[in-house]
Amino acid sequence: MKTFIIDSDPLLLNIRNFERIDEEILLKKIISIFSKERCTEIGKRVECPSEDLYFCKFKGNEFTIIYSLDDGVSLRFHDKETLEQIQKIIESN
Repeated sequence: MKTFIIDSDPLLLNIRNFERIDEEILLKKIISIFSKERCTEIGKRVECPSEDLYFCKFKGNEFTIIYSLDDGVSLRFHDKETLEQIQKIIESN
């Protein structure tokens, strides 16, 4: 799985959907990857009008999985170090 970061939003990790699979399946793959990581906690889903949010923790650092009807799956971080660690996990799977 590949990711990318837009220069104007350096704490948002976007997922490339090269396989053109349904975004909900892509979301399930991401959650499955994190379920295998002992240091990652997946929070409950919060449904918003145009997106679902999952508030998560990785080694005590918070991040959010965003499943947007318009933009697909992305992850929002509070710090670059956590983003880089999560990026490595996603891209290695």
